[in-house]
Amino acid sequence: MGDCQEYFIHLHSSFGNNLIRRWLILIVQTKFGERFKQLREEANLTMEQLAVSLGTKKQTISRYENNQREPEYATLIKIARFFKVSTDYLLGLKDHK
Repeated sequence: MGDCQEYFIHLHSSFGNNLIRRWLILIVQTKFGERFKQLREEANLTMEQLAVSLGTKKQTISRYENNQREPEYATLIKIARFFKVSTDYLLGLKDHK
């Protein structure tokens, strides 16, 4: 059994599903904001430019980057297609684009 799997089993037996679910959501939210901002900056786009391209507002882009808001599923796919990366990469589930 791998280290991650053993750690997950330990967490599950110690804390239960609810806490683990909240912990994983927090990790995904943080990774998404970091990666979203990194991709925008690598593309040399301002928040305003990206907002126009995605059909949203600058405030929404800022909230994504600062982990104050999560994109809906359809928006997540739109973002992944725009930057030509996988949704798994955006969510921090994989490290390769």
